[in-house]
Amino acid sequence: VMGSLALGKDNYEEAEMYLRKAADAPQPVVLALNDLAETLRRQKKYDEAQKYARKATEKAPNLYVAWETLGSVLMDGGMDLDEAESCIRKACELSKDERGKEADIRMLISLARVQIVRGDKTRAKLTVRKVRARLDELSAFERREFERVAQGL
Repeated sequence: VMGSLALGKDNYEEAEMYLRKAADAPQPVVLALNDLAETLRRQKKYDEAQKYARKATEKAPNLYVAWETLGSVLMDGGMDLDEAESCIRKACELSKDERGKEADIRMLISLARVQIVRGDKTRAKLTVRKVRARLDELSAFERREFERVAQGL
C-alpha cells in the first residue's frame, strides 16, 4: 500500500523500495507486481519492468491494468510493438463494463499512444475524443500523459 501511494505521488524511489518488498515476497501481491512494473517503466528501466509486468499477467490473466502496463512497457521500451498493441487491446477489452464501455478510461490513453506510434492518427484522434469526454476520471499524472498524447496528434 505504501508503495502504491508513493507511486501516486510520483515518488518513484520510495515506491520502488516498498513495492520490491511486496513483489519479491514468496507469495507476491499481484497489484504490487503491476505497480512495481509501472514504477520501473516511469524510470525507464524497461527490461526489469517487463519482467514484473509479465509476472503480474501470469498470476492474474484477467487483471486489465497488468496488460496495459505490459503493453506500455513494451511500447515505451522500443520492444515488440505488435505485442504491445495486443496487450493494450486486451486491457481495453477486459476493462469493459456490462454495457461494453471501457470502465477505466486510462486504457484508452494507452490505446491512443500505440495508435500514434503505429502511425494510425485517424484512429488515435477518435480514441482521444473518447478520453476528452471523461477527463475528470484521470489523476494529475494521467492528465499530463493524456495532454502529451493529444499534443502529439
